[in-house]
Amino acid sequence: MTESLATDFIVLRKTPYGASRLIVAGISPTQGQLAFITPNPLPGSKSNFPHLDLFRWVKIVYRPSTGKLHRCQDVDLIQDFSGLTKNYPSFQAACWIAQFTLANVLPETTHEHYFHALTVALGRLANSDAQPEPILTGIVVAFLFEEGWLDGYQQSDQQMEQCKQLLLMSAGAPPPKLTPQCWSQLFDWACQLLLRAECMVPPRG
Repeated sequence: MTESLATDFIVLRKTPYGASRLIVAGISPTQGQLAFITPNPLPGSKSNFPHLDLFRWVKIVYRPSTGKLHRCQDVDLIQDFSGLTKNYPSFQAACWIAQFTLANVLPETTHEHYFHALTVALGRLANSDAQPEPILTGIVVAFLFEEGWLDGYQQSDQQMEQCKQLLLMSAGAPPPKLTPQCWSQLFDWACQLLLRAECMVPPRG
């Protein structure tokens, strides 16, 4: 019998599967993209895994399968970011991050730096005064850094300092005080680097 595994996991997508099951997808810092198949409770009935919901950071215990869908066994909540759904711009930004992440983070890969940046980004989006552009820029720069795609850009002291400040921001430091126009330009620049690296870049809603 396959031994159970435990990992941190952020839920980024839920999809109905048949009449009575759900496929829950997201990422782990040590396993990359993961997907689980779970029961879909009927209206009014109790869920076996109430914490396994969108934009939640959980500790999940599961039994690996030979296919893409694993069997969830236990879930404990670490942090709930679902409050971001109360603010439409924050919700749009979180959906962009979810789509970007699931399109570019592969299964069985390590993304510890990006996972931490994801928790920071979702935590910031859950605040009512969140500004999406700095948060989106930070998440993209964190991904580029972990994949090694910032190395070719940092060719001057100014560029190195800019990348350093953005990486610190993505890890939890306060965002640099820039105008909304500057943040929009930085986000566009980061997305251009993603496109050069042949990443999938979702459209902004």
